[in-house]
Amino acid sequence: VKNITLEAPASCFDLAGDGYTIGIGTEQGFALIYDVRKQTVPLYSVKVATGRVRSLKFQFDTSALSLATPAGSSEKLIQQHQREGDL
Repeated sequence: VKNITLEAPASCFDLAGDGYTIGIGTEQGFALIYDVRKQTVPLYSVKVATGRVRSLKFQFDTSALSLATPAGSSEKLIQQHQREGDL
């Protein structure tokens, strides 16, 4: 088990089907993507809303992340990050 320290409170999260990729939505409107096997900093940090992220959900293959924000729902594509070939 690893601890992830966030700059803003988490509002939601989802674990991808690969069992290693976690998405976290924050109260400040960021979507953060982590590889929990070894990363303590996000692979991605994307501002997706002016308010909190209400929910997020990975597609099974982690190629897309669906988000719900105060402005509505959208699907943001998250390209797989190629770090040392492990994603």
